[in-house]
Amino acid sequence: MKTEKCKICGTEIERKGPGCKPKYCDACRAERRRASQRKTYHKKEEQRKAQEAMHKLAPARSLSMNELLRELEQFNAKRRQMGLDPVSYGRYVAFRDASEGPTNEEMSLG
Repeated sequence: MKTEKCKICGTEIERKGPGCKPKYCDACRAERRRASQRKTYHKKEEQRKAQEAMHKLAPARSLSMNELLRELEQFNAKRRQMGLDPVSYGRYVAFRDASEGPTNEEMSLG
């Protein structure tokens, strides 16, 4: 059988078949595979954390539009009972995103 040299460590490697031309020895190949898997894992973990952070910043997006509008109507009904003007959809979503629901202080803001 013919032999080749590992591109990383220079170890002699035997060809396993007629169409096989290995570039790395078994040890170097295993290390390269682990490094590639670690890189992929960390990349996916960063993507998962970024997506999780996005959902924490915008909890209103997790509700359907009908549920969100229903909450807005209830919120504005409470404001009317307090003698305050209703708030717009945009302001309500900003309240929700800031604190998972408006506080009494926010209800009095106009």
